[in-house]
Amino acid sequence: ITLRAQSDKTSDKRRTYRYRGHQEDQMPYIELLPEFWGEFCVTRERASRWADSFLPAWRMSYSADSPPGAYFSGRSACLGALLTAERYEELTELVATMKHQY
Repeated sequence: ITLRAQSDKTSDKRRTYRYRGHQEDQMPYIELLPEFWGEFCVTRERASRWADSFLPAWRMSYSADSPPGAYFSGRSACLGALLTAERYEELTELVATMKHQY
């Protein structure tokens, strides 16, 4: 997996494909992909778009109405995207909503 600048359309298609592979298959060679999602986005703007795509699932998983044990498997990717996008205030707010603090 390379981290290089490409056209947004091509780059986003590849990232979507890789993230979907992680979500659906849990293939061992990409199991750590979410841990590096922020760097994988390369640009602040792309990271911000990805963060926006993760936020609805985050909010649903960590809302007061979510069932006990609810878990969002994309939380590392979401946090990394917010960090790369330099959305620090929102990052702090989201971490505060987590039911299990680490």
